[in-house]
Amino acid sequence: MSRRRWCWWCWHRRSASWTSTNCSAEELFPSAVVSTARAGDGIDDGSGVLPGQGRVLDLAVRTAERAEPEQRSRLRLAPSSGVADDHAAGLRRQLTILAEPQWQTICDQLGRDLPWTIRRANLLVSDIEFGPEWSGKRLRIGAVVVLVHGEVTPCFRMEEQVSGLHDLMVSDWRGGVHCEVLKEGEIAVGDVLEMLEED
Repeated sequence: MSRRRWCWWCWHRRSASWTSTNCSAEELFPSAVVSTARAGDGIDDGSGVLPGQGRVLDLAVRTAERAEPEQRSRLRLAPSSGVADDHAAGLRRQLTILAEPQWQTICDQLGRDLPWTIRRANLLVSDIEFGPEWSGKRLRIGAVVVLVHGEVTPCFRMEEQVSGLHDLMVSDWRGGVHCEVLKEGEIAVGDVLEMLEED
């Protein structure tokens, strides 16, 4: 299975025929920024997304513990309550983020194109891959600032969704990260994710 490289607009449009090789987002939306760089490329490809940055491809909430994810175009977050309308699992897990390159690796290994919402995360982001170095870091996403507390450990529900999915998610932080909200604001599709420098 070939690895797709999506710009944020193409992903949001859900069109399999629109990939970064034939994307017209820049023509349709001059202010939109198309990202095709991969983490570790070491260059700015002119997209405005620098190495170590990502872009929000999609958003979702779960209104109850076992509810199915509902995709949204924007989310409202606050330190006191986490993601609005979302069923969060405590202060340290107010927001969960999944990296698209790592999710695509799982799909490649399974030989299937799976919707990212199976993972039950709040954000899907491009161009980065999570690892231990992300723990304890502050991230700015849109107007929001969050603190990464650690890796999301996949639960048994992943295996209920797709056979073999759980085992592929337990290594290399492929399950994403969980975060605490530090600064209130909104996150929208197309927003940049960046790691903030330590004080």
